Amino acid sequence: MRSASLLLSLAALSACVSSGALPVQPDCTAGAVQLYSGATCVRTGPSSFVLAVRPESEPINPSPWFAFEIETREHTSATVMLDYGAFSHRYQPKQRLAGGRWQALSPDAVEIFERGGRAELYLSVPAGRTAVAAQEILTREERAEWNRSFADRARFRLSEIGRSVNGHPILAIEAGSHLDTAPLILILGGQHPPEVPGTLGLRKFLETLAQEGGPLLETHRVLIVSELNPDGVDGGFWRLNSGLVDLNRDWGPFSQPETRAVKAELDRLTQAGARPVLMLDFHATRQNTLYTPRHEASLDPPEFASLWVARIDAIYEGVLPHVSAGHNDERPTAKVWFAEQYGAPGITVEYGDETARQEIDALSVAFAQALVAVLTDRE
Repeated sequence: MRSASLLLSLAALSACVSSGALPVQPDCTAGAVQLYSGATCVRTGPSSFVLAVRPESEPINPSPWFAFEIETREHTSATVMLDYGAFSHRYQPKQRLAGGRWQALSPDAVEIFERGGRAELYLSVPAGRTAVAAQEILTREERAEWNRSFADRARFRLSEIGRSVNGHPILAIEAGSHLDTAPLILILGGQHPPEVPGTLGLRKFLETLAQEGGPLLETHRVLIVSELNPDGVDGGFWRLNSGLVDLNRDWGPFSQPETRAVKAELDRLTQAGARPVLMLDFHATRQNTLYTPRHEASLDPPEFASLWVARIDAIYEGVLPHVSAGHNDERPTAKVWFAEQYGAPGITVEYGDETARQEIDALSVAFAQALVAVLTDRE
């Protein structure tokens, strides 16, 4: 039996192939080599397939997520053509190896056609079941369990602050000072399901904060909502929630229960006396990037982003992430809303789609250490 969790993560690939007439052979889930996916699948040979990769809705930011599972009785070769329709190939495919580790396919195992509109994968498939996906598959259940385990290990406070469109819990972790009037830091993640590097980076950031953030946690309160879009994770969505809304365009409208849950929690804390001073929102894009406020001097603490970036540069031995001020200032993103609502800096932290996982860890450690240093120096 294939795991229910994996099949849920495959479920959103569901549109029709638009590549014209193909020689349809027996069903993709029959024969010696079988392919399972929520996408429309056409078998073009004993071990070759075409999958239609389509978004949950349009218009949409192009994040062509895909996932499938191949089952075979013996080691074999297989080819899978990914047909993106009007979109283009973005992610370097990854294959799950024995023991659960994920490894990117070598560049010569991926051939791009039609300016990225189609990509053919040349796979070496061991006997049994093998998963291939745009990024590592982190299921909704696994993500929720990580939150519970982390909160328990760090001795932080875990609570449910709301429910998603489909009724899944929105979990929040509170750390640091118990004083109602303590300065408040908001940390967000998981707004866009395929942005797995952002999830991995946030986890390492939080672990570092728990281990090394003692001086900061004595004086500040931290509210963490690391998985804001559990429905999108379940559906394998590119960008949206089950209400077909981009949650990072819903800060201000608050049309969705996920963003409303965070706002209600912030309202509860601020009405009790908390003073929001910083928001970090973790994502992934094509390169390591920090999207900072355009007009830092008008925010409190003033020039935080500049000080934080300078401290990261002093700690981190690699290439500093690209820094872009004022990105998407005209849109209702979390960072824009936070700055307008509280007069405090909101920063979007983006890891590159294909940033090496060791580099993600090293960057995240530097981000957390620099945060502690800047805010405790200020105190």
